[in-house]
Amino acid sequence: MMVRKNDASIQGTYSRLLGHYVRERSVLSLNEALRRVTLLPAQWLAQTSDTFMAKGRVQIGADADLVIFDPDTIQENAAYGDPYLRPTGIEYVIVGGQLVVDPTGVIVGRYPGRRILGPVAPE
Repeated sequence: MMVRKNDASIQGTYSRLLGHYVRERSVLSLNEALRRVTLLPAQWLAQTSDTFMAKGRVQIGADADLVIFDPDTIQENAAYGDPYLRPTGIEYVIVGGQLVVDPTGVIVGRYPGRRILGPVAPE
């Protein structure tokens, strides 16, 4: 299994939210932060396609991708001069039931995600 240690798909924004704003500054609770990055975007996108009704939640019948992280250590490491550094504290990412990130990095050649297309807007 080949792995690429630095991949742009797992950098920055969410790890900063969870590490800096949830853990360090206590601006948001962990539950509220997770709701804002999972359920709320899915609910907003459900306006364009019913496919999103099964996204953003972990429950029977849902289509959830999972990020397993350590709330005590998660933090972003990317910086202006080095934007592709992996965050600390994200151990595993599971997409479509397949492991795509493990502790050694991104598993190259494994792309189980699916593109979701909404209805075409009338002209």
